[in-house]
Amino acid sequence: MKKLFIFLLIIVFLTMIIGCASEDDGGVSVADNDTRADIVSASLIDIPSAISSSSSSSASGLYSKSLKVQSTAPTTEDQPVWGVYEGIRQNVGALEQWTAMIEELTISIYSIVGRASSGDWSNNSEDADDPGRIVWGPDTVFGYDHKMELYFSGVKGFEAYLSVNEAAETARGIYTWDLSVVPTSDGSSATSKIQFIFDSSTSPKMMEMKITDMFSSDASGPKNAQLKVTQSSNHVITLWGNYYFQNMDMFEDTTGDTAQDRNYVFAATGYDETGQSAVNKNKAILNLSLPLSSVTTTTGMWTDYSVSAVFVDKIKEVWIDMGLTDTTIDLWTGLNTSATSIVDYTYNDVINVLEWASANDGTGDSLDDLIFVTKMVNPAYFDSTGFVATCYDASSDGTCDQGTRATVPTGYDDLNIGTVADDVVAPATVRDLTVDFL
Repeated sequence: MKKLFIFLLIIVFLTMIIGCASEDDGGVSVADNDTRADIVSASLIDIPSAISSSSSSSASGLYSKSLKVQSTAPTTEDQPVWGVYEGIRQNVGALEQWTAMIEELTISIYSIVGRASSGDWSNNSEDADDPGRIVWGPDTVFGYDHKMELYFSGVKGFEAYLSVNEAAETARGIYTWDLSVVPTSDGSSATSKIQFIFDSSTSPKMMEMKITDMFSSDASGPKNAQLKVTQSSNHVITLWGNYYFQNMDMFEDTTGDTAQDRNYVFAATGYDETGQSAVNKNKAILNLSLPLSSVTTTTGMWTDYSVSAVFVDKIKEVWIDMGLTDTTIDLWTGLNTSATSIVDYTYNDVINVLEWASANDGTGDSLDDLIFVTKMVNPAYFDSTGFVATCYDASSDGTCDQGTRATVPTGYDDLNIGTVADDVVAPATVRDLTVDFL
């Protein structure tokens, strides 16, 4: 999405202005090959391919609205699940694309800053798309080494805070854009605000992105988003993303809730490309949840609002809306479930009914995808090729009570998805997210 990569224009602006500023203002010095920019680059996180598919991703924004699957699902019935998880990996890949551009932007910033302590340069040849003023200097408020601001028609549209500890080879920074001020590359109206945060002085090092008003002209797209990724010194990556949708239209039925305010939330942990051994590298575990946007806590979110739970609840709701009862279903299938009402059907009850209908009522082709979707349980397992399997092992005995596998995959034992899941912010927090200059 062009709007979300608008700061590429800022890189071009800065590069062009370096030459002009050198002529107009003796206080500007150009620092080529600045080692501080190299430290910033090393401070950003390279996400492993088990979690990200950026190398093959065609995602053009932080959220890819069309999920283009980049590899082949293990089986035909796996395809719906494969597509969902590949979509997540594409969007994680978009975060990697941002880090590459942050590197370029940092180089441009240091080219302006050079070794000069401060500057205030006006663009004497400003046109409608160029920044009219660049201001930089030491930060005396928030404790960073440098602060830089870009103004367009007298209004601030970009702000960067940046610190580099050359001795420790660490860096931290906050870059913020207001796209209602910064001109878009295609001349369209944009109201998004974007903030990119990174810090390698912490352990583990981290990156975070916050975006508001992503698709202001499309009610079906995500409105706000927040993502966070960390990388520890022992080669473990953690990552989570939380998207707020004002109108997530998942179901077409007569129950009256075709469009809902929901969040699309995922949490992942895995070994990076180096890993801890030949076996424990480039593997990842992922949880996926679809909570209502009004939820103010993450407690129970990964079970109550898992994809499986949401779809199973919806299936029961549709059956009830059709006038079915547990008695009519028992008579039809001969399964004789122990539940006294459809509301009380367990996960296995619903799966058994669907599988019976698929096998006995000539509707197998139309139900196979739905049966598989209900097996999208937490956690899901990945390696560098993509989705491996899902497994819900409630008793932690190595046997899957729900999912696409009968037993837990090997090689993932030391990864703890629970810690990452606990770190995710609540759906309502992202629904009410704001991004402002510091």
